[in-house]
Amino acid sequence: MASHTKSLKDKIIVLTGSSRSIGAAIAKHMGDQGATVVVNYLNDSKAAAEVVSAIKAGSRSAIAVKADASTIAGGQYLIDETIKAFGGIDILVLNTGFM
Repeated sequence: MASHTKSLKDKIIVLTGSSRSIGAAIAKHMGDQGATVVVNYLNDSKAAAEVVSAIKAGSRSAIAVKADASTIAGGQYLIDETIKAFGGIDILVLNTGFM
């Protein structure tokens, strides 16, 4: 049976809400699969830095970007910083939740 799974190798992925919980686990997994990951956070820079460090420990590229993804300006900043760092975006995962 043929696999329908696409490789994440060398893909640039922006993942909102990825400094904690499910978002952090997704970001680390994507890094493990060969992706370059942009870890988005709003408040917890230490948690975001830990996720970035975990991804980099696997010899993948990652950065953390503080941006409020619930606003147009914050979303634009996140995109701009990603393009500045890596030249583009292949995949955008909207994982941010609000209570």
